[in-house]
Amino acid sequence: MTLSSSAEDRHQRPSLAAQAKPVCVTVNAVAPGPIHTPGTDGMRETVEQLGKTVPAGRAGTTAEVAAAVAFLVSEEATYVNGSTVSVDGGRAAV
Repeated sequence: MTLSSSAEDRHQRPSLAAQAKPVCVTVNAVAPGPIHTPGTDGMRETVEQLGKTVPAGRAGTTAEVAAAVAFLVSEEATYVNGSTVSVDGGRAAV
């Protein structure tokens, strides 16, 4: 299931996590910041400028987002449920 990043969806995630408990399914989300993707190639300069506004000082990569997703679907994350993992270079912290 895919949820957008709207406020309503952020509130639904913990509820979905609780509902999924009986079937041993975890419900988490990844919240990326400015990320270079093939879809943003035409906006490379904009993504670069946005990247400069985050504490990391750069835009992220799809590999960095994929690493967060890989963790969430791994055996190491079976106790992570109803959470949002920010992959945003620290943007959410400021």
